[in-house]
Amino acid sequence: MFAKPQTPYPFLVAGTGTFDWSNIDISDIVAFVHLINFPVVEPQRLTSALQNLQTVTALSRQSWKLILAETDNDREWLPNPRQKGVIPNAAVTQPMIDNWLAFMNETDVLLTGKKLILFWRKREARGINLNKVFTQPSSFDLVLWVQGTAAAPYLESGVKTDAGVWQRLMQVFRGQFFRFAAWFN
Repeated sequence: MFAKPQTPYPFLVAGTGTFDWSNIDISDIVAFVHLINFPVVEPQRLTSALQNLQTVTALSRQSWKLILAETDNDREWLPNPRQKGVIPNAAVTQPMIDNWLAFMNETDVLLTGKKLILFWRKREARGINLNKVFTQPSSFDLVLWVQGTAAAPYLESGVKTDAGVWQRLMQVFRGQFFRFAAWFN
């Protein structure tokens, strides 16, 4: 992937090894993923990030209140359902706005820990308290998060996120929720 990597391991530069796949050694990709392990150096920054995310949801609701109150129809970057936007063929419908605001509300309760994120390991009834992930951080190890054991300190019993909110988001945004989310924010 890199033409002239500088490494203390010259044998890595000499080409692929046993697990060659299209001029890439799969073991190098595994090592890359394995090394995604970040210690928490400044835990207060995660608390600040949590507060920033909560501000985003509040400002998004405020923005939509103002957008919906607009009556003109002049070069609208983010139009309400009665307006035409400057982006060709990019209409915003009332169901999109309603589901976006429901998503903001669901995000808020997840960020406060009032609802839990579904845990991906089967036979586990508890969910992940996202608030504690931010306010009681530990080192981030991607492999252990995917496997599940890194989530163990944040597992608790309680009300879980409403799967219907997430399903409706995908339906109303025609599977392009993340594209719309970038536009809406």
